[in-house]
Amino acid sequence: MKKTLTISILLLLFVSTALAQTGIRAGLSIANFRGDDSKATVNPHDYDNNLPPGQINVEPIARKGFVAGLSYKADLLFGLSIQPEVLYIQKGAVYEIPSTPIPSTGMKFSGKMEVKLDYIEIPVLVKFSLPIPLLSPYVEGGLSYGILVSAKTKEEGTLEGVPGVGTQSGSTEADIKDQLTKGDLSLQLGVGLSILIVEVDVRYVLGFTKLYKDSEAKIYNQNIMLTACLRF
Repeated sequence: MKKTLTISILLLLFVSTALAQTGIRAGLSIANFRGDDSKATVNPHDYDNNLPPGQINVEPIARKGFVAGLSYKADLLFGLSIQPEVLYIQKGAVYEIPSTPIPSTGMKFSGKMEVKLDYIEIPVLVKFSLPIPLLSPYVEGGLSYGILVSAKTKEEGTLEGVPGVGTQSGSTEADIKDQLTKGDLSLQLGVGLSILIVEVDVRYVLGFTKLYKDSEAKIYNQNIMLTACLRF
């Protein structure tokens, strides 16, 4: 009886797996900028007019956000499938300036700028899965088109050693959506593992579209996605 029940449960799970096509995907997006012009130039004079003009070049670092949406898998032959998705994904980058002495002033400047970009992403992937029971590894790849939904920057600056004040801080926020390209074409490549009706994967997303629409600056999106998908 126990053996029959065990076999029945396994058969039910296999059937559920075979029929599972639609899924809910969610996870972590680790985004950044790439390109020859991806460095930011910060001028402390912009935060305090009494400071001498000067430039500090800063490399971008990762901005962490979330990704969530719907996935559909259409099986073909020999482990191949087509997988279109609609995802909401957070991209962008962060620029941080450590405490830096300002020449001839005796003061130090530190700051942070976060570029927050949100997209509706529509990838269409080709997936190849190894037909291994219960645990099925796979590789996937394809093109994706992102539609810009929101684009904002948040800047924070701190001056240390200000005469008569000590420490002085300030912050500003701005909407930069009108400055950016509305669409973002990218390549997605990934590997993953199917465990019955659950998929866990990691993808690298490489953007091809210049970020700023009225500029020759070579700045592009890139990010890593760590997601899980429940199919039903």
